[in-house]
Amino acid sequence: QYPIFCRKKGSTEGPEEIILDMNELAKGQKFMSLGMLNPSDDGNLLAYSTDNTGYRQFLLQFKDLRTGQLLPEKIERVTGLAWGNDNKTFFYVTEDPVTKRSDKFFRRVLGTDKADLVYEEKDELFDIGTGRSLDKKVIFLETFSKTSTEVHYLPAAEPNAAMKMILARQPEHEYDVNHRAGLFYIRTNKGAKNFRVVTAPVNDPSEKNWKEFVAHRPAVKVEGITLFADHAVLSEWENGLQQLEVIDFKTDKRHNIKF
Repeated sequence: QYPIFCRKKGSTEGPEEIILDMNELAKGQKFMSLGMLNPSDDGNLLAYSTDNTGYRQFLLQFKDLRTGQLLPEKIERVTGLAWGNDNKTFFYVTEDPVTKRSDKFFRRVLGTDKADLVYEEKDELFDIGTGRSLDKKVIFLETFSKTSTEVHYLPAAEPNAAMKMILARQPEHEYDVNHRAGLFYIRTNKGAKNFRVVTAPVNDPSEKNWKEFVAHRPAVKVEGITLFADHAVLSEWENGLQQLEVIDFKTDKRHNIKF
């Protein structure tokens, strides 16, 4: 009834290794749901969260994939997690027990009891979430309401560094941030109802340093951008239909993938 999560080393021809069997976790439970499944970069540790109540209240646990043993850490009400690049520091978001609003952001080293509160969102209109850029260089903390966003960041290789802000929240300004090759790529609706994408240097991503990467188009909504080593992929809506637009960083050529 439940999925079994597996991995293979080196190639798809390698031996299959089960990292998490949800059927085993569900035994004796009235309900079982997986929240996150997040391995460390070295592949030795697995962070995962489960809900056994149906109330979307997730318990974070850690498994040593070398031995199959569960580690003693158990953290309640976790809604997001990002690994630091040292394979032991992790950042996580917890929710308020009454309102279920995600409002606190912690840093902790696996194997220690001490969790540092890095950020707390006091505004009840805002929730927070965390993640790491696809190139594994930057950890982001995003705080967001229905119509406004604010993003903070720190280098994933320096997990004890202080967090910095991309751009302070402003009414009706929604934005999200990715990172590639020393630049932030910011998808923003500032002056762009359908969103546009700008780049900004990491050392000063303030608005005065923004450069246009994808201009605003009245007929095309930019829903998201994913950054790879050689290409950017835009998720878009045009004429009520979804499409993907691929941009080659070397040639700046673009083509659409139609569905």
